[in-house]
Amino acid sequence: MRIGDLTLASSLDRAAVARICCRYGTEVEELSLPALTIQSLLAKHGVRSIDLVQIDAEGFDDRIVAMFARSGVLPAIFHFETGSLPPERYRACLDLLAEFG
Repeated sequence: MRIGDLTLASSLDRAAVARICCRYGTEVEELSLPALTIQSLLAKHGVRSIDLVQIDAEGFDDRIVAMFARSGVLPAIFHFETGSLPPERYRACLDLLAEFG
């Protein structure tokens, strides 16, 4: 996203952000933020089922899908970006989803 002379991009994958920043001639700034695992977030809020998960994580999407798979709470629908995923990671993600039906 571009706001005036400021370019904003975020991802858990530094390389994905670096690719975006190169297009705009900007620098990558790394920030440390508090975080929860998906499993602990769901437990914290008593979530036992999910209908839809929307993911747009600039190349980290498959890893978030895998985190949900390990959490034991799978949504009925995953909607995620695949353009930033290498073909082998995309295939592995589809295989993982197929395992869970």
